[in-house]
Amino acid sequence: MQTLYTFLLISLFSFNSFSQWQIITPLEMRKSSCITIAGNYIFVGTSDNGIYQSTNNGDTWVQVNNGLPLNIIISLANNGSRILGSTYYDIITSTDNGANWSTHYNGLGAGFPANSFLVEGNTVYAAGYGVYITNDEGLNWTRITTGLPSGPVVYSIIRKDGTLYAGTHSGVYYSNDNGLNWNQSGTGISSFNILALISAGNNIIAGTDSAGAYLSADNGNTWNKITNGIPQVNRTRVSRLIKISGHIVAGLGYNPNGSWGAYHSSDDGVTWDNIGQGIEPLTGVTGMAANSNNGFITTNFGVYRRPVTDITSLENENALIISKDFILNQNYPNPFNPTTKISWQSSVSSNQTIKIYDVLGNEISTLINEYKPAGSYEIDFNASGLSSGIYFYRLISGSYSETKSFVVLK
Repeated sequence: MQTLYTFLLISLFSFNSFSQWQIITPLEMRKSSCITIAGNYIFVGTSDNGIYQSTNNGDTWVQVNNGLPLNIIISLANNGSRILGSTYYDIITSTDNGANWSTHYNGLGAGFPANSFLVEGNTVYAAGYGVYITNDEGLNWTRITTGLPSGPVVYSIIRKDGTLYAGTHSGVYYSNDNGLNWNQSGTGISSFNILALISAGNNIIAGTDSAGAYLSADNGNTWNKITNGIPQVNRTRVSRLIKISGHIVAGLGYNPNGSWGAYHSSDDGVTWDNIGQGIEPLTGVTGMAANSNNGFITTNFGVYRRPVTDITSLENENALIISKDFILNQNYPNPFNPTTKISWQSSVSSNQTIKIYDVLGNEISTLINEYKPAGSYEIDFNASGLSSGIYFYRLISGSYSETKSFVVLK
């Protein structure tokens, strides 16, 4: 009986038939905040336990905190010869792959952390209370605030076609003189914290703290909200943006209104697909990196790993599609109380069943069990009889099945 019960649980909660994100870190790395990859070394910062290192693609980890002034790590980067990072209070560096760390804030003074780095060889730009610039790999810094908004908090820096762009607490700013002077970019996003920036083809994509992502196709003069694929629920937080083999991946920060996980674009940010299968509900993405084999995501639940070929393959461009014949969408709103909508698409006629389960695998209800022609469908689910918690809904048709989770929040 125990064997049968275990088998049923495994069958029920195996979301996808192909690879998905897998968590690979121990509990002490649960509060992972940032990541960088330097050759065979992977470094992960945490918000409570300092820095961890892996030399086997994330299979095992060791703590490397010698010399750290503080165990709260908010950013990591590298230029091939030096690892750079920041605690909540100071910039840190290591020249021996994390065996030893030193603080380096010459020219800044203590108390100037860096939210992120743009590394261009020996020259490094750091985003913090203004823009910090070093030409000697982080040993000495110059702080620039000219043209930036008052009391500047800068979250991200990129370069596109010779121009620097900075995401700040008041929109996007640009510099044509390597960061010495800054000007405000086009209007439309000046009221948002810009947590992430990336260039893709002719486009610039900006991730906000509460309004999803915006795209500019004219070097920042005008910005338009991305509505195709990125969740449109209230306070969608796009916290990280990276390139993986020419594709753009967006990581969503924690949002109790129901948007989380990772999204993928293969057309320079115009349209997006959900590639977040395997990431726990309500997980906030805090960092992303990739090597030739795997993509890595740091979250408030630990570090996730997924093969690059799975993230970028054309076959899985829409990773919501487990069978080419079916698409099961994420319910909306999520979390919810007491009603939500569940929608799905079928390109073939078949008998289709949707069932609700609790976290123990017990069947709660059957929403639908009938023959349906090809088409798109939506059904309301009322959870007034359920207590707060995580539940699962499953679409079944013949040998095909897919399961997703939702959160009832009362």
